[in-house]
Amino acid sequence: STGLFSADPMVRIASPDLSQIVYGDVHPDTVVDVLSKHLVFGEPDREQAIYQIPGTRTPVPNLPTMSDMEFFSRQSRVVSHRCGYIVPARIDDVLRSGGYLSQDAALGHTRDEVMGALESSGLHGHGGKGSTIMEQWGLAAEQTTETCLICNALEVDEASVKDRYLLEGDPHALIEGMAIAAYALGARIGIIVVNPSYRLARARLESAIAEARRHRRLGSNI
Repeated sequence: STGLFSADPMVRIASPDLSQIVYGDVHPDTVVDVLSKHLVFGEPDREQAIYQIPGTRTPVPNLPTMSDMEFFSRQSRVVSHRCGYIVPARIDDVLRSGGYLSQDAALGHTRDEVMGALESSGLHGHGGKGSTIMEQWGLAAEQTTETCLICNALEVDEASVKDRYLLEGDPHALIEGMAIAAYALGARIGIIVVNPSYRLARARLESAIAEARRHRRLGSNI
């Protein structure tokens, strides 16, 4: 998913000649027509094509790009920019798209320097209080007892799916962010509280955690 939930399930097709095309509302009874028209006959199924992703291939006339669509035109995708474009738990996809570079940068500085960069950034949390991240992290960093980092992905608000969206689409983004936070705060243990109904999100998150450990992005040797 890219966040346009009204068009899910979505399918993105990359072929040698055409721009990548994203199709929406694709179901078992329509997927064969979409694939045959695009891959066999080389012509996108315009009834279900939503937008194209411009690149080096030949653009499709009269088909909007992602940025042309009203839903996406006023968005600046930061946290979710990889969602819908990577295999979520495959760390090689994440690394090729710049994943864990921020972790590398953070580990090249002291904890105080990381906190200083956070303060100068002015980043705010997504909660209702509107407090800055520095206000939240600063209180935790001052603790003299052992600190445990807890990520709240319980998401009990009705119709809220932002946590599930990220966990399903790019779990490594959460892992990298928690690793940086843990380093800055001096926390050795991280806990993620996931809504029990998010079975796909949990499976992808657990797979991503295992991949991160194998690549020494988590654990005692980072």
